[in-house]
Amino acid sequence: MGDIGELNPYNAVKETIGLVKEIYYNEGINLFFNPQDGIENVKFRANLGRFQQIIMNLLSNAKDAVTNADEKSIEIGLWSQGTLLKLKVRDTGTGIPSHIKDRVFDPFFTSKEVNKGSGIGLYLVHNFIKELNGNISFESSESNGTCFTLSIPILESQNIQVIQPAQIQRLQPINILLVDDEDVQKEILRVMETKVTKRSA
Repeated sequence: MGDIGELNPYNAVKETIGLVKEIYYNEGINLFFNPQDGIENVKFRANLGRFQQIIMNLLSNAKDAVTNADEKSIEIGLWSQGTLLKLKVRDTGTGIPSHIKDRVFDPFFTSKEVNKGSGIGLYLVHNFIKELNGNISFESSESNGTCFTLSIPILESQNIQVIQPAQIQRLQPINILLVDDEDVQKEILRVMETKVTKRSA
């Protein structure tokens, strides 16, 4: 699952939105980030790259859903509820048809046109969330949009190992196999790779 350490979800989500905001804006899509007051102090245990990939995949799906909608809006919510970190991605898109709702997390299943999607995005998100002992659910109705909600445990601070910058520099490089057929996703991931390389230099 990669190197695990203490993460601040607010910073991770904000950085991810920063990577896509201009691209989405140029396509007429509005992104709204609504973090709960005080969420900056919440920590959880995860791999930063994996967590950002989860957000990126959910945003990519939302972007596709609103492409032909009259209102092109995506809302990202972030809050804590008891011992859980909650993250939602809500769109104003076309919604998920009832007859395929049971299959959205199946590998290689997609309702998109040929060459428009690989069908592994939500499958990977589902698996990554399970690795974090979390849960993902969604609500959707046709023509009324979709809302995906993540629930991830917030661990006790004494059980969390903080990865310091000096430790990160000593980590051994790893190879990641990424399969994606969307040009926007690939461009964003190229930018992310450049940032990671500069940080490690």
